[in-house]
Amino acid sequence: MSERIRQLETEVATLKAAPPAPAPVPPPRDRLDDGASADRPSASKKRMPPHASLPPDVAELQAKVTQLEGSHNEMWNEVERLLFGDVIASDAAVKRGQPRPEPRGDVAYSVPIAGNPTDQPGDDTAKVTWVVGIELSEPFTRRLLETAKTLRTSYGKDLRMVFKPMVVHEWGIASAMLLCAADRQGKFEQGIAALLAIDLKGVRTDFRIGPLRQRFHFLDKVQAEADLTGSCKKQMRDEQTWAKSKFGMVGTPYSFINGRYVAGAQGEEQFRKLIDEELARANQELGNASSKGYYDRLVKRGTKAP
Repeated sequence: MSERIRQLETEVATLKAAPPAPAPVPPPRDRLDDGASADRPSASKKRMPPHASLPPDVAELQAKVTQLEGSHNEMWNEVERLLFGDVIASDAAVKRGQPRPEPRGDVAYSVPIAGNPTDQPGDDTAKVTWVVGIELSEPFTRRLLETAKTLRTSYGKDLRMVFKPMVVHEWGIASAMLLCAADRQGKFEQGIAALLAIDLKGVRTDFRIGPLRQRFHFLDKVQAEADLTGSCKKQMRDEQTWAKSKFGMVGTPYSFINGRYVAGAQGEEQFRKLIDEELARANQELGNASSKGYYDRLVKRGTKAP
């Protein structure tokens, strides 16, 4: 399997080295598309088909580049099927299952976080725990993380962020798996930064396993490969099953704040209102007692599923 992956990656690198298409040649400024004079309007102007005004050799090069990009993407598909095939198959089986109702915002659910990356590793004294499902190849997760960054500064240690990488699109599996591998090495924040550095206006292949391996160069390669083909597979299968088959999550981002559900990338004020409610509830319940383990108690008594 590893030999086949190396072979595919070599082929992809060859494709990427193909020369880019020349820039399209603009038509003369004094001519319209139908050949009429620029200062004499034409009653029969027609919209030209794409690349119709390009020289034949340029149009041929552009068609070839498009074909190469498609081949490039298909090769990464095959590499990822070889690496993560059981995760992909498990996720497909979950999607074929009976759809679940969306969680309600007025119910405190049991949302386990064991094994998930957090911004407060080793510290379980936060009074409010915000669990967020993320896929960083889409803009709404990025928007929510910006909101969360502001709120984390406002609430300090009282607010803990816990992240559940999720696969929504086929090109999202590599980023989710590499975030898991980064977390295993204590470099989750670096992994997030590496993904956020990718311009969403670029091509989807930027999120495939080959290009992402280069962006995650800060990982120990031997350990990362072991995690990608071992413990991270199990964690991703479990997370996908929990999110999709138990809670009906089909998109990102989603949030659970002390178990209370919020859909999508809502505004700062909506999140702040819910955090304040949960903080007041925690203070009332705890009194002068320690907040250590408070969220674990919420998980034990929370509603298991919608």
